[in-house]
Amino acid sequence: MSNEVRDLISFLGRSPGVKHDKGDLNELRKKAQSQSGVQGRVALKAIKAVKTVAQIAADNHVHRLQVTQWKTQMLEWALAGPQRGP
Repeated sequence: MSNEVRDLISFLGRSPGVKHDKGDLNELRKKAQSQSGVQGRVALKAIKAVKTVAQIAADNHVHRLQVTQWKTQMLEWALAGPQRGP
């Protein structure tokens, strides 16, 4: 089980040791997949600096250090230029 799924399980208040039906697992997978979109939106808000990092973190229910990390990753990606596959 990936760390993202474990985090989502703990966030939802469920124990990772408990068996879940397929509907629950599909729900968790969808949340994990949509997380990348959330990361991008949060990072853009932080780069635009319309609000403080603490305000952005509170609005999106993430830790302020996570917002800073996503912002840094996006800036590094933008400076390096998107890599294209073969």
